[in-house]
Amino acid sequence: VIAQQEVDVQKLKQSLECERLEGQRLQYRNIQLRENVNDILSQPVWTMGFRAVKECFRWTLLSRPSAMVHLIRDILLIAPSGHFSQEYYLEKNPDIAESGVSPLFHFCNYGWKEGRNPSIRFDVRYYLNNNPDVRKSRRNPLTHYILRGRKEGRSALPLDAEETQ
Repeated sequence: VIAQQEVDVQKLKQSLECERLEGQRLQYRNIQLRENVNDILSQPVWTMGFRAVKECFRWTLLSRPSAMVHLIRDILLIAPSGHFSQEYYLEKNPDIAESGVSPLFHFCNYGWKEGRNPSIRFDVRYYLNNNPDVRKSRRNPLTHYILRGRKEGRSALPLDAEETQ
């Protein structure tokens, strides 16, 4: 009986040591993951995106949660797409630069509806004029292009503009 108890104690000690080592491994992995997330979030595209999302909560009507969901989805799709240039948008729209509003938020909430282009890589009016289904949907044309239009072979720019890019 005592011999069996000693074997059981030894097994429990081994199990405890394995658990301790696994806990250390998980702590180390957690630190690595936090560092990776912090690296990602510190990238300019994400700081731009998060600033725009914060603007949603400041400016958008909370009585229309579905509109806010669409707006945040658009921001998070467009920010890393390479089709939005904060510098371009502010240069072409000095009124936005003066307002202090996030350029990405402005484009996603108002700018595309006003026909303002997000960069030299996408022409809002051209895309809407050449894709009546997108115009009829009343959704952000750049979001449509990123999600579907590019895969479907739809053009983001007039042909003559694409040749000069």
